[in-house]
Amino acid sequence: MITWKPFTVKDIIRETPSTSTLVLSGKMEMQPGQFIMLTDFATGEKPFAFSFVSENECGLTIKAVGKFTSAITRVPVGSTVYLRGPYGNCFTLPGKDKKLILVGGGCGTAPMRLWLRHLLQHGYSNITFINGARSADELLYASEFRSYPIELITSTDDGSEGYAGFTPDILREVLTNSAFDILYTAGPELMMKKVHEVIGSTPLESWFLLERYMKCGIGICGQCTLDPAGIRLCIEGPVISGEVLNSIDEFGTYTRDAYGGRKVFAGIGCT
Repeated sequence: MITWKPFTVKDIIRETPSTSTLVLSGKMEMQPGQFIMLTDFATGEKPFAFSFVSENECGLTIKAVGKFTSAITRVPVGSTVYLRGPYGNCFTLPGKDKKLILVGGGCGTAPMRLWLRHLLQHGYSNITFINGARSADELLYASEFRSYPIELITSTDDGSEGYAGFTPDILREVLTNSAFDILYTAGPELMMKKVHEVIGSTPLESWFLLERYMKCGIGICGQCTLDPAGIRLCIEGPVISGEVLNSIDEFGTYTRDAYGGRKVFAGIGCT
């Protein structure tokens, strides 16, 4: 049975010119990597991953790119939105001796932020974080990350802050100079495809937080099934290992629209 839980919009934080965080009053039991379905029962329903979760609050960082996201990021403070979930699998804590590298691109930095906080809360210290965006004004949580006890590497496509260039190219340089045990990444799929290629045949364990168009979120509609493995991203994902991605033909090639038709990725989009 599907049930929606009401949450009050406590605040809306403008993170970048195109991205805002809805701060919601209420408790949500979930793990980093999982997702929820968000609706206002007026403009639709979409899946999102949390950018933070605390005892009585949670946050959804959303980029306004379409009808639903534009409307939901303009709801009045004090209004009510509805969540169902959480759904899917999650990141799992590795051994404390592991050297970790996290890669966040664009809005993919939001769930990486939650995972980073989770790691730090559990005493992990050997962490490198690559935070990438198209430009300095689109970088998420830049000042917050600078306060954390991690090695922070910032990159922008246009060179307006940090290293100039695409995130996968920065990652290639980092991996040339340092060894890591596990990589975690979220962001535009073409970026993650390039990250997957950079890792190549190295022994680096890797985990990717994927996104697909979802209608039900509970494994019934098949909208988020990945070819040719038949993986339902809402059930067997959204966290997928790099090893499994070796057998996913559509990764970085195409996705699907609301009617199930294939949409081929265009451009390089490697933020």
